[in-house]
Amino acid sequence: MVQMEKEGDDKKEKKGEDAVHLRREIGLLPAVCFIIGTVVGSGIFIAPKGVLMNSGSVGLSLLVWALCGVLSLFGALCYAELGTTFTKSGGHYTYLLETLGPLPAFLRLWVEFIFIRFYLNFVTEEVINPNRNIPLAIICSMVAVTFLYVLVNVAYYTMMTPAELLLSDAVAVTFANRALQGLASVIPILVALSCLGALNGGFFGSPRMLFVGAREGHWPPIFSMIHIRRHTPLPAVLLLYPLVVLMLITGEIYQLINFASFSRWFFIALATLGMLIHRYRFPLHPRPFKVPLVIAVTFTVVCFFIVGLSLYSDPWNTGRSCALTLTGVPVYYVTVYRFRLPHRWRHIFDYCSKQLQILLEVAQQEVQTY
Repeated sequence: MVQMEKEGDDKKEKKGEDAVHLRREIGLLPAVCFIIGTVVGSGIFIAPKGVLMNSGSVGLSLLVWALCGVLSLFGALCYAELGTTFTKSGGHYTYLLETLGPLPAFLRLWVEFIFIRFYLNFVTEEVINPNRNIPLAIICSMVAVTFLYVLVNVAYYTMMTPAELLLSDAVAVTFANRALQGLASVIPILVALSCLGALNGGFFGSPRMLFVGAREGHWPPIFSMIHIRRHTPLPAVLLLYPLVVLMLITGEIYQLINFASFSRWFFIALATLGMLIHRYRFPLHPRPFKVPLVIAVTFTVVCFFIVGLSLYSDPWNTGRSCALTLTGVPVYYVTVYRFRLPHRWRHIFDYCSKQLQILLEVAQQEVQTY
């Protein structure tokens, strides 16, 4: 009898290992590296010029970098609570769906499709022991990035005067010409590698939001499928490539930053506001990690302030971003809320989806019951 039970458990375990689902394989160190690699892209090599230009002094610019680090840490703590309270992948989409409902969640998914966003919370279902590792990874990585950014700026100002920094088209290259003359030609390669690391993190994390949205019925079903051997959301990953190319040809870097900043900060603010509302409505809901209320409120208010400030300072780009975000409202009501596909079209759609499923070797995620 005991032998039969043991064999049954072994078969169950083997079946679970062979099932098509996202694997929990991201430990603490890979999670920290994932966040740092995603955050540190090209910004630190070009942004110091803009910060100095708008702050007006070296001391104030360093203070701005430090305060931004504190603000990022506040936000990281909020997302640590969200990530441990709602342990599904999907990041903003999942949090908005759980706290504010399907329409805000769909708009976040729509913006993801148009603008492309990258944040560890997207891959919660693949993190080992998320209740422990998500808060630790987020806090460690944000503290490390803050110190890194401040120290890099100190290094810039050590080798360049403010006037020289403002005249530089590539701050990192100018710095290398002064401090590391023999390595100046290597700096563009290092910057490209840093951007590649951020892009790699983005392509790993961002498709998970589309994957979860499709799993919830807010996106075509093909994007909720996983490769049968690699256990990754391959259709959602492949969708990103044409979208990224489209983003690259639409404008220069500062226009893209301003264009995307509105939707980014708006949905961050909505996510943390939703967290506060969920706390009020469901005070007994399990929260393995709980950020102090004053930090959550402060971060939410600052986010909404940044949204308003972006509309005031650059009404054209942020206005376009806002308009494109709102186009998701009719799309939601037509394609999700009151979706009625004619039988003939549904047959064609199902046939195409089945052929893509065979071509890409993907299948629906199997529900784990143990």
